[in-house]
Amino acid sequence: MSYSKNPYLPKVRTKAVRMVKTGKSIRLVSRYFGVNASTVSRWLKKSRQLNSEDLPTLPSRPKNPKKISPDIAAEIIKLRAGRTYNSIIKKLADQGITISLSSVKRIIKQGR
Repeated sequence: MSYSKNPYLPKVRTKAVRMVKTGKSIRLVSRYFGVNASTVSRWLKKSRQLNSEDLPTLPSRPKNPKKISPDIAAEIIKLRAGRTYNSIIKKLADQGITISLSSVKRIIKQGR
């Protein structure tokens, strides 16, 4: 479900799901609310998955499974004094930590 700032959208989703569950066709409901039929179909599918008619707007913040841990970031900050990026990467590799050059640059730039 895409992100929207519309505060009424969860209510619209709930009403659409209820209309379909009371016997209205997905196509009729989609025309009534001015959305595509596949959108109403996805709302219905999501409501079945959640076992609820209420469909809140989900946050748009991306999930990052490869996020660098704070421990590694702290280690990079500790190692940066007077060292080049490549020497930091080499030092971390000796400890068994694999990290890219761009990640090291980003962490140092952010100054975590």
